[in-house]
Amino acid sequence: MVAKGKDSATLQGFVRYHVESDTTVYTDEAFAYQGMMDMEHHTVNHSVGEYVNNSF
Repeated sequence: MVAKGKDSATLQGFVRYHVESDTTVYTDEAFAYQGMMDMEHHTVNHSVGEYVNNSF
């Protein structure tokens, strides 16, 4: 599946539509994903070479 845009409303709506409400979501630190307070959300920081974060 591919989201039709990369703005906050589109990406967050895509995630909410395709995952169950009790799902833990892992994304990068893109601004568009900030504010997903209604689900557990963790990030990785690609800008420092992080692609896996085992601290969760």
